[in-house]
Amino acid sequence: MAAMVAVVSLAMAIALRCVSSKEHVPGFRLFSIGLLCHAIGVPVVAFRAVIPEAFSIIAGNTLVSAAFGFFLAAIYRFYLKPVNCKLVMVPVALVFVSTIVLLNQQALRFSTMSLLMLLQMLSLFMTVWVRRHDTSGNSYRLLLCGVTIGVLIFASRMIAMLAGITSPQAVWHPGLIQTWTFMSGGVFVLFTAVGIIGMYKDRSDHYIKTLAMQDELTGIGNRRAIVQELQKRFAESVRHKTPLCLLMFDLDYFKHINDCFGHFAGDEVLKTVATSVKTRLRISDFFGRYGGEEFVIILPRTSQSVGVSIAEELLARQQHQSIRTEGKEIPVNFSIGIAATDSGQFEKSEDLLKAADQALYRAKEQGRNRLSV
Repeated sequence: MAAMVAVVSLAMAIALRCVSSKEHVPGFRLFSIGLLCHAIGVPVVAFRAVIPEAFSIIAGNTLVSAAFGFFLAAIYRFYLKPVNCKLVMVPVALVFVSTIVLLNQQALRFSTMSLLMLLQMLSLFMTVWVRRHDTSGNSYRLLLCGVTIGVLIFASRMIAMLAGITSPQAVWHPGLIQTWTFMSGGVFVLFTAVGIIGMYKDRSDHYIKTLAMQDELTGIGNRRAIVQELQKRFAESVRHKTPLCLLMFDLDYFKHINDCFGHFAGDEVLKTVATSVKTRLRISDFFGRYGGEEFVIILPRTSQSVGVSIAEELLARQQHQSIRTEGKEIPVNFSIGIAATDSGQFEKSEDLLKAADQALYRAKEQGRNRLSV
């Protein structure tokens, strides 16, 4: 059974090493090193009959403890945090020293090893648990399940030993204790490794989705994100019979800005306007760049009259501001078109977007730097 656990650890270590060999993945290499330590440490501890006992006890336990330390360091790197070296290295050092000091005190050594490795498992669990809300997807739950199994392994061993239910020798002889120790150890490795791989995949998927839904220049939602959010909010508006307001605004004479000040200055204007407007919106509102110099603001649970008030405030604030770039002051104004579900009949979200676009066109026709409904 020890060989089975070692093979699982080794296979996972090789798989992770292959994945991280072509590109740098924070934490992957550390986790693969941890799995390799585990793959070596378990048989070194288990095959005590064919390995010098002192070497088996000291090297085997230290390698297993080092594996857990590498797992913890890998989790820190996954979250792009500095590795807590004390939390990672001190337990490993204590295991090494304890195996030497307690080499001839079997019962006390067994309980001490179980306690130290239990603390390592708890540190690993808490490191993931406190950051679960910052973790994309649900794969972290599989990792937590694996670590929980590790906690149960060492807690049960320590409790059984202290209660006199078992002895250190029972782990190395066929029976219930040995079966539980090695089978649960295999499941621990499998769940933990698959969980960490899944966490990286979930984060990668989230990053790709973010890129696909984010405007590269301004960092706000892009056209695809606007369409999806509008469809979602429109459906909620219909279902709950609540108003939905849409603002579409366009920077006035933006081509003139590009022609006179250059495209770099034009990009700076777009970024500055996006940042300025975003800070004035509510958390529930959605803001995106529809294309070029056109922007859209989605205001859930907002009537047309409230939408007009928000648009007037945006216009008033922008009229008293200019954007400075490359030592030049660039006056920036915009026109706003407003459409709301409480001001007309709209069968689908595209109709509301079209109505806002038509209102924007009217604002442009009426002289720009104004709003229209």
